[in-house]
Amino acid sequence: MCESPPAGFPFPTAEVQSILLVLSERHPEKVAEVVERLYRGLWGDGDSGIVTTDGFMGVLEDVFGKVVAGEILRSSQDPETQLRLTENTQKAIDTGAFGLPWMEGVNAQGEKECFWGVDHLGRVVEFLGLEKADSNWGF
Repeated sequence: MCESPPAGFPFPTAEVQSILLVLSERHPEKVAEVVERLYRGLWGDGDSGIVTTDGFMGVLEDVFGKVVAGEILRSSQDPETQLRLTENTQKAIDTGAFGLPWMEGVNAQGEKECFWGVDHLGRVVEFLGLEKADSNWGF
């Protein structure tokens, strides 16, 4: 992780969020890989350019190739995508989201709870009643 925040932090992320929305709908199996590359570029290398169109297009082209990356970009700019992003953002605000990762879970009893941060994954596992398969994770 870079020692100080990337230049220009905080910066607008609506374009990247729109891209991730399209990916979650059309290529959900690739979301983790793309997020990891964006995260590594931004917080590992301190490259704030990764959140610009040129920056994230480089990642998308590496993962999908130029043609599909271009289709994803165009889809992310559709008015329907922008509307869904606005609706998702409002839902996040309504649930109290204030950071990433923000997780909303519903357990077997129908109870709903929200969690923030990687350090709370153990609480998510307990709340959902999941089996703790690997104690090396610290939960």
